[in-house]
Amino acid sequence: MNFPQILVVDLGSPYALQTARLMRRAGVRAAVLSPEKAQSFLQQTRPQGIIFSGGTSLPEDGIAETILNQADRDSIPYLATGAGVRLLMSCYQMAGRVSKEASGYQKRLCRIQTPDRLLFDWPEESSVVTAEPEFTLEPVEGFIEPAQVEGVGPVIAHSEKLIWGVPFQPGAEQTEWGEKLVNNFLFKVCDCRTDWSVTEVIEEIREQIKEAVGDKKAVLGYSGGVDSSVIAALLAPVLRDNLYGFTLDGGHFREKETEEVERHAEAAGMNWELRDRQREFIRAVGKTVDSEKKRDAFRRVYKKELEEYTREKQADFIIQGTLAPDLIESGESGSGALIKTHHNVALDLEAQELHPLAPFFKDEVRELARALELPDSVVNRHPFPGPGLFVRIMGQPVSGKKLDILRWADARAREVIAEKGHSGFSQLVIAMPCVKIVGIKDDGRGYEYPVIVRAVETSDFMTAKGHIFPDQVRIALEEALTKHSEISRVWFDMNDKPPATVEFE
Repeated sequence: MNFPQILVVDLGSPYALQTARLMRRAGVRAAVLSPEKAQSFLQQTRPQGIIFSGGTSLPEDGIAETILNQADRDSIPYLATGAGVRLLMSCYQMAGRVSKEASGYQKRLCRIQTPDRLLFDWPEESSVVTAEPEFTLEPVEGFIEPAQVEGVGPVIAHSEKLIWGVPFQPGAEQTEWGEKLVNNFLFKVCDCRTDWSVTEVIEEIREQIKEAVGDKKAVLGYSGGVDSSVIAALLAPVLRDNLYGFTLDGGHFREKETEEVERHAEAAGMNWELRDRQREFIRAVGKTVDSEKKRDAFRRVYKKELEEYTREKQADFIIQGTLAPDLIESGESGSGALIKTHHNVALDLEAQELHPLAPFFKDEVRELARALELPDSVVNRHPFPGPGLFVRIMGQPVSGKKLDILRWADARAREVIAEKGHSGFSQLVIAMPCVKIVGIKDDGRGYEYPVIVRAVETSDFMTAKGHIFPDQVRIALEEALTKHSEISRVWFDMNDKPPATVEFE
């Protein structure tokens, strides 16, 4: 197998994996590595190019500087993004000053002054995502400023060497021309060839897992969603009877979801069984209203049940459907900050964990599902959090009664949207804040729960646009949901991510 052509050095950026995703979309293999692992990588091969993907700060161990200096010595083209620009400034001793602190990731206007091969075919003005503080600098001899990011600072480029620094994140979905910039770097700067396809990655994953597992047994925690169904369809043909899939019904599922999970397991061709653990999960999760404590309680029961099942099957491996956003939000990728805990990340299990889909994003996994000829109900299934409805009940401890109300509301909302033929969003969230409010019931005063309807539009779930329902759908949802005796009104949440997250907890 050939080495990846592009090395992405992850300097703590939440967008490093998304940048690699854009390269895969272009058909080019990339490796996302920490500075320490990147050093070892460079001892084995010379990549076509290097991207230093910076977040809001830079590591202070000096390894990134060593890699950049090696790239200079070996004449390897490189691009520094985000805080990586400060790495470039430091290594080349550019004089400058920071005039104000960074204020979090936000959209800015980028204006092109002198188009070059990296910015080829970019419009004169476009939106980019940046978290860089405002800065000014005096480039050393040989450097130019082909563009300016409003309120931040310049794009830096060397007039002769293939070196660039952009104070924004090309991998962010809201950077309008980020994919074009990445493609320019791949093909106009680094002269890459296409070497990545869905067919190849399917075979690669199968070979890697077969080599890792051998003749031993493996367990897959199966949710019935696109991620775990893809893993099942990938691995069932190579692990055969040594792959055991099971689903835990903790009372957190939506209406008729266990039946759907069973159909999807059959479509994926996997040995599968369902285990009812509602009492154990509700007892553990129902002790708190804090979202992270709920997730932690869910994780503890999930881990216990997973390990018991693994011991029962005498398996040596546990396979998880972890994706790149899970690692990023859990703070397990680079040095990213914790946004929320994911139930299947960093469990510290007795058996060895394997995460075949960890480099990928949701849209890429859907592409794998299509290639594996899984049914549309799998391919187009909206994401559903591991703790399910537990994290959609807010303000009071989870109980069986509240779960029944929310489960009913979720099913009716999906029915209404389907009946109206409405689509165009990537995930639907129906949540219940457990604070009773006044409404009108049967021409009299009601005092029941509100329900929140939220839908988002996104491809990678790292950023998202809040979806606005048309009036006819909104009115139909209000009428349908308030028919429940315990629901007084319907709220609609249209916040983008950021500042909001897709889920409320």
